[in-house]
Amino acid sequence: MSIDPNDAAPLLAEVASFAQGRIAGAVLRPEQPIAIGELEQLTREALELGMLPAPDADAGFGLWESCDRPSAMEFNIGILRQMAHANIGVAFVWQRVAQRRKRQRGPHSPLMIRRGGRSSGIQDRAFG
Repeated sequence: MSIDPNDAAPLLAEVASFAQGRIAGAVLRPEQPIAIGELEQLTREALELGMLPAPDADAGFGLWESCDRPSAMEFNIGILRQMAHANIGVAFVWQRVAQRRKRQRGPHSPLMIRRGGRSSGIQDRAFG
């Protein structure tokens, strides 16, 4: 599923609202780590809102779920940008979560880069 460029701005406004309201409010400064319990709660909320790809759901508009057009990539970067402004650690963790979910959906994912049948990316030890 690909995002229409006309829908990207309102969706990114919602992401920005969540990032500033929920994530930025969890710490005094954006570079400070968030407590693990708070990160788990924020992750559950992001999954419920569709900002992150759910493990057993059909593809939607979450981070890295669509990579087929420049507008989709612009949307993905916009999500990460909003999250990083609120808290860089959350953006990093959610980037890894989304990449892992993308890999779990199969080797034909546009985010997967393969050379000789092996992934050329960094091994994901933090999430399995």
